[in-house]
Amino acid sequence: MIYHIEPTMKKAMVAILQMFSGKEPLFNLLRIICTILGMNYKGMFLAHAVITVVFLCVALSNCQLNIDDLMLYIAAFYFISFSGMFTTMRQAAAMSMLFYLKSCHNPSWKKRCVLWMLIVCTHYGFIILLPIEVFFSLWKGKLNIVVKGLIPICALLVGSFAHLDGLIQKITSTLGLYSYMNDKDNFSSATAIGIVAISLFGMYILNLLFESRNSIQVDTEVGSKIHESAMLYFSLLFLTANTRWGNRICYYYLIFVPFVVIEFAGHFMVNGSSRKLKTALSLILYFGFEWIMLGYFGISGYAWSIRLWGGV
Repeated sequence: MIYHIEPTMKKAMVAILQMFSGKEPLFNLLRIICTILGMNYKGMFLAHAVITVVFLCVALSNCQLNIDDLMLYIAAFYFISFSGMFTTMRQAAAMSMLFYLKSCHNPSWKKRCVLWMLIVCTHYGFIILLPIEVFFSLWKGKLNIVVKGLIPICALLVGSFAHLDGLIQKITSTLGLYSYMNDKDNFSSATAIGIVAISLFGMYILNLLFESRNSIQVDTEVGSKIHESAMLYFSLLFLTANTRWGNRICYYYLIFVPFVVIEFAGHFMVNGSSRKLKTALSLILYFGFEWIMLGYFGISGYAWSIRLWGGV
């Protein structure tokens, strides 16, 4: 009996270890499923997209937004977040899982650890940020408005004058992550910070100023996590300003950025209500999204991936 069980256990162990080799376990699992179903690489994108949408929708349900804020979030999500997500299927799924975790009210440590492990198994890059998430989970204090503004501003100064490409390359190569980031060509030209990111950061700072002037306090746990995540997004974006792919590390918090727009719009009233402004902003953002996607699916973009002819 032992003679027959031992080879079986060895095969099982080999199969488990293979799940962690190369790509992440979730990717390997979905690849097996898609292969069995006779699906091509687009099936992988579809599977990751389904996972992303499920976690995103549950997280938004936990946030309990009113209809005006929900519509504005969706529009801002498409304009701000989606364009950076649909080409990074593994990280997009991990982003949605982190969003779900932060939308949960007072999650247990068991739930935190399970979700952190699931995020890591979805996208190994989260290992770099895991210490930050553990720190904020252990720390019971709250960042005041001045600190929320100073941290990303300091990150902007450091990222503008200090080239952290060598440090990022060292971290990623040591952990075996982002092999495409370790190529020297990656650091030959920086991505820089676009006008959209600058505008969003301006909204973020104005939100802090409005809060300070009106003595507004974020008294909900989820609201505090959203502020914290927006701060981390801008800080990581600015720190990696001189790298090409290195700024993808900030993508984990990209789903939280649309809340900056919602909060900004909420500070302005038209006839005692912010509904008209939020509706106008939603339309503008939807048109902006269409403009961005037109650029993506142009002749030099991703048109090849949606053609119905000339292969798959």
